[in-house]
Amino acid sequence: NAIAKNVPWLSGGAARYLPPAPKRDPVDTTGAGDVFLGAWVAARLLLSDSEPWRALVVASAMASLSTQARMLSEFPAVKDLCEVLVRLPDRHLG
Repeated sequence: NAIAKNVPWLSGGAARYLPPAPKRDPVDTTGAGDVFLGAWVAARLLLSDSEPWRALVVASAMASLSTQARMLSEFPAVKDLCEVLVRLPDRHLG
């Protein structure tokens, strides 16, 4: 089982580590890629061009959460996403 590591984001001379989504034991991974893409698009539209790296963090967290549901009625809510996002470390590179 691979352990996710921080991913560097480089843009305009600035660098930052993007934290991995919390490790989970998946219940069902069907559609996780679709959830990632949908969450990324939604976050990009909501955040515009202010900090595009944040859309990747949101998408990763939402896709990770989506693997915990077997059916739509069990799908994570916005509050679940917020709980994950507030726990992720935020680090700039020097």
